Amino acid sequence: MKTARSAGSLQQNELVLGSRRLSPHLASIRILFANTTQLAPIQNSIYLSSMAIIAGARTFHQVRATVNAGFLPVMKVSWVTSPISLAFAQQFLPQETWVPFFNMIAFVIGTYINTVTKKKRIAALREKRARDEGAGGPPRY
Repeated sequence: MKTARSAGSLQQNELVLGSRRLSPHLASIRILFANTTQLAPIQNSIYLSSMAIIAGARTFHQVRATVNAGFLPVMKVSWVTSPISLAFAQQFLPQETWVPFFNMIAFVIGTYINTVTKKKRIAALREKRARDEGAGGPPRY
């Protein structure tokens, strides 16, 4: 009969999650599944809501519209970067460096998303301004 071992004495090819022992490959799949179906949508919704409020959204409808418009593109980025960064960390980084590594990844992704969003917003404002001026809108001083 096998006895429960502490986390420090686990062999390299097994991982204890609850009472089940999983191989590192299955544990990675379990982590990725939980991240992409549960954690990432919640985090991305909160992130988009916060960025909408910082950008000037004042009503619930404005925040909801921002989240609805940006949710799928942000999730696509999460779906691509999460497995890659997790695989890289598991393969090449000691576990003590995972938190700073994932914080760096989140910073880079956040910067990328903010840059793309700002470029889209500026392009939309330019297009609206061009339509207003072309349609005989009020003169701008």
